[in-house]
Amino acid sequence: MPSNGFGRESVSTMDRSGGSSNGHGSNAHASGSANVTGNNYNQYLADGSVAPRLQRRAGKDWLPYQGERQLIISIDLGTTYSGASYCILEPGKKPRIEDCRAYPGQASGLSKVPSVVTYDAEGNARFFGAEAEGPEADVVLDEGGSQIRWWKLHLKPAHLHVILAGDSNETTDQLDLDPLPPGVTAEQVCSTFLAYIIRCVVSMPAKLPPHVAMLLIQDRLKGTRWDNFEDLRHLRQAFSEGIKQSFARADVEQILLPIGSSSESDSKIGLRRGKLVFTGKEIAELFEPSIKATVESIERRVEQCGGGAGSLITVAAVGGFSESEFYRNEVQRRLGNKVQLSKPDESTAKAVASGSLVWLIDGVVSSRVSRLDYGIKCATVYKPEKPGHVARRGQVYSGVDGTEHLPGAFGCVLRKGTSGRDDEEHISPFVLTWLKNVPCTAAISLYVYRGDEEGTEFVDEAGFEQLATFMIDMEPFRPLLKTCRSTDGGEYIRADVELAMRLNATEISAQCLFRHGGSLYRGPVSVAATHN
Repeated sequence: MPSNGFGRESVSTMDRSGGSSNGHGSNAHASGSANVTGNNYNQYLADGSVAPRLQRRAGKDWLPYQGERQLIISIDLGTTYSGASYCILEPGKKPRIEDCRAYPGQASGLSKVPSVVTYDAEGNARFFGAEAEGPEADVVLDEGGSQIRWWKLHLKPAHLHVILAGDSNETTDQLDLDPLPPGVTAEQVCSTFLAYIIRCVVSMPAKLPPHVAMLLIQDRLKGTRWDNFEDLRHLRQAFSEGIKQSFARADVEQILLPIGSSSESDSKIGLRRGKLVFTGKEIAELFEPSIKATVESIERRVEQCGGGAGSLITVAAVGGFSESEFYRNEVQRRLGNKVQLSKPDESTAKAVASGSLVWLIDGVVSSRVSRLDYGIKCATVYKPEKPGHVARRGQVYSGVDGTEHLPGAFGCVLRKGTSGRDDEEHISPFVLTWLKNVPCTAAISLYVYRGDEEGTEFVDEAGFEQLATFMIDMEPFRPLLKTCRSTDGGEYIRADVELAMRLNATEISAQCLFRHGGSLYRGPVSVAATHN
């Protein structure tokens, strides 16, 4: 089975479960992050144990934890900043989620770390987070190393089209991203940074797009001694961590950014006693793209929710950007009385990481709705009354049973809009056939349809994407399979099987079922990430 839906490994047997259709073989497994046990689709921890599902008193805290002592870490891997939360589960004590606030190279108490990695000239990851912007990292850069920011955008799935806030014509494909070191993939950068986060455990609020602040500073300092990569990089960081967080009003006449000694002044660039002077209007303009995009997004959601005259909709402002007083006040002013913008009392820099811990411990989601169509690539019987089939007449072939077939059809198992519990299987029957002298194995391709057209039937049409490939091995069951005779007198073997799918969070699992003599046999589970 493929690991997480990528790659492939051979399957030698299918495991027997006995007479119940709810059971499974003792060796059934998922090679991803979730296992199938009976009819329950559980979340699993790193050591393979089932994640705890605790009970709460109605509307109150968790009840004391019962079980072995465990540590759970939840990580929010962000584009500009990253972070984590953790929970130590101790027998007899109530769970308590904690923010992680200490990591190398940065003052304790801060709950964010830059998503930055510094590589040496040989392509080795040397420094991460705050240390990647420190003096030791500068030495590595001087020796031919490279510093990678915004590497997460290199991981964008091909089917996603992301438009940058403030410019409807600019996409992430056109953004000038830092090049990856030679021989290093975005997945490897992500893996090494994730390992760093696990070691250090840190956190993140959102940030103004770095290139926006950089342009303002770069234009002001053009032609001066600060007009070089290193100085501009340090000034950008100081600007984002200082002015951006403390800025509150656009009518402020002077906002100062220290860049030199107190003896330096230059009225041409607005430098006074070592400080670069900005107006409140200049800083406010930096927020404008994000404020505009936020307001437009909320207004669209309000309209979709049916918010009309006299109705009041409350919107929770979460994420690091919501920590900015100017951002919150300006968004609220533009939305007016139709929306109440609410911000929790405590910092929401850990909203994603802490929230995922609550989800994991509580198991609050019991039912899910499929947003897309999922199925497999298969053959379909040729039907001359269908125009789409006639258009593919040149692809028609005669199956081992003598019937005319078309290849590359989409056999849907889980339809868009289908709802069900986490532990609910969606099952569809399929037929496998082999010539008598051929091994009874088959490679099955799992597909998703992301388009909006109705009646699409073949996987080479627009909107289809392959998620995974897994093997079905029916050779151990050859004596139990039907031997049939084709129209030309030849013999072939037929297996009537079922494909079972489960939808869980961001993953979908597929498993082959074979029934015989009142018993159910289950093959190993293939797990694929639904967003890839």
